[in-house]
Amino acid sequence: MKKIWKISLIVFSVLLLLITFGIFYVFATFKPNDLKPRITDYFQQKYQRKLLIPGDLQLTLLPLLHIESGSVSLMEKNGQDVFASLESVKLSLVWRPLIDGRLEVDGVTLEAPSVHMKKFSDGTTNIDDFFAGGGAPPQFDIKSLKINRASWVFDDQATQWKMRNANLQVARLANGVPTDFKFDGDLRLNQDQFNVHIDLNSPLLFDLAKQYFSLEKLNLAIKGTSKAANTTTLNDIALNATGAMTFDAAKKLTHLGDWALQSQLVNGEKKWNAKVAFSEAEQQGKNWWAKNISSQAEQQTAAYHLNTTLNMPELSLIDARMSGKEIKLTTQWAAKPDVKKGGAQKNQNAIDAVLTLGALDDVNDTSEPTNIYNLRAAHLEAKGMVDAAPVKLQAAGDIQIINNNQMVTKGPLKLQFNYQS
Repeated sequence: MKKIWKISLIVFSVLLLLITFGIFYVFATFKPNDLKPRITDYFQQKYQRKLLIPGDLQLTLLPLLHIESGSVSLMEKNGQDVFASLESVKLSLVWRPLIDGRLEVDGVTLEAPSVHMKKFSDGTTNIDDFFAGGGAPPQFDIKSLKINRASWVFDDQATQWKMRNANLQVARLANGVPTDFKFDGDLRLNQDQFNVHIDLNSPLLFDLAKQYFSLEKLNLAIKGTSKAANTTTLNDIALNATGAMTFDAAKKLTHLGDWALQSQLVNGEKKWNAKVAFSEAEQQGKNWWAKNISSQAEQQTAAYHLNTTLNMPELSLIDARMSGKEIKLTTQWAAKPDVKKGGAQKNQNAIDAVLTLGALDDVNDTSEPTNIYNLRAAHLEAKGMVDAAPVKLQAAGDIQIINNNQMVTKGPLKLQFNYQS
């Protein structure tokens, strides 16, 4: 019995040695560049696009199956113009799943990829052929994805978007698997008149089959400059936003939660600051609603200072009808005084105003072109100084606005005005 076990062990060891030697012999004699014609033929046959891989493919066996290529270029469909290119690509595969017939990617790194997307006058784009034919979404599991120094151009014949020096890191990329990502890049619009740097990071969850996409806690920061066609220059643009977002394409539903946005614009002596926050919002088709909305806007110029706040528990647009309740608008305006010689001031002007609405109702008939809004239980109180003289205004009642340019009262309107010259 011991002799049989000994012989079996020797035979098994020899077979294992032969299999191991055979595997390493195949890879030792295998030439990675032999794969290049198969890869290029695939893109030519499936997409009618020419793929160029001028450099050699590099192959490393241990500890992972590591494939590396130099520059790669993909042409436009049935054309010679470059659609996409990159300086190098590195791909690492896990051995065990390959033996089981599965593809598990340990890591992908793309260096300096560049893509030029175009939208034509008939509404089609130069990437439509990649999505033709339908079918099930691709299945993939990438443990790590890194894209460095990417550039992207989108040209729709009216506006050109340019993304430069873009970097993307994804901890794991797979359907239905929670992950985290970080992105940053430089965005330019309209012949470089709008230039900003973008930083974005968030936990991420998506499902291509269900057309579901979720950012659990998004953090967005934008900073840059802008110069409009009328030569108006914004020396400083800053936007920060945080919140959660879920997009369900199958239901045409977008849901937002706990959003806070803050922005700042600077043009010489003119400064604008704004803050907007809401606890929850949802949009489905043409309908939308938002809850616990608060906003603040501030403007400073050489002549005046304006500060406005708006608060409301709910605002909605359902079936083309807008409604809201308990709306409060507060405005503080103050002119910067002129100073005479000797330190005396003149033109002292300042107004504080508070407008409250019990409810806002949209009574429009969608079959008619007239826009009608009812402002119920409206109350306005304004007080301040006009040319250093006290002034006070009070008004209360129900008001109806027609076509945004006509205002009529509904029922009695209380009005009180005091001015002391």
